[in-house]
Amino acid sequence: MARVTSDEVKAIMDSCPLSTAEVEVYINAANLFINTLFGLTNPVEDSSSGTTSETTLYFEIERWLTAHMIASTRFRMTTEEQINDAKVVYTGKFGMGLDSTPYGQMLKMLDTTGTLATADKKKASIFAIPQFED
Repeated sequence: MARVTSDEVKAIMDSCPLSTAEVEVYINAANLFINTLFGLTNPVEDSSSGTTSETTLYFEIERWLTAHMIASTRFRMTTEEQINDAKVVYTGKFGMGLDSTPYGQMLKMLDTTGTLATADKKKASIFAIPQFED
């Protein structure tokens, strides 16, 4: 069960041409990602057992992640537009992760654990190679 609604996501976006059903697809993906990443089992259980500030924080993280996902894929924000010769310059670049949209940048600020900022990073591991003596 998602924490946010389509209208709550659209409220933080400048304008979003997607329908409620289209936004809900992103909400479901954000909800699944947040629950998996933070080890949450059920938003209803989380809100009753957690503090009000934790519940509100997960709501905001889910809302801003949904907006980031939409802005990264279907509704990219522009920094420049031109009519003749149809020039458009988009904000951010692919591969920049959360830094590619203002919504993702806000997410990094909301997540005080740093979990979201490192979610797309590869884990490093070190192992020793046994040394054999002759």
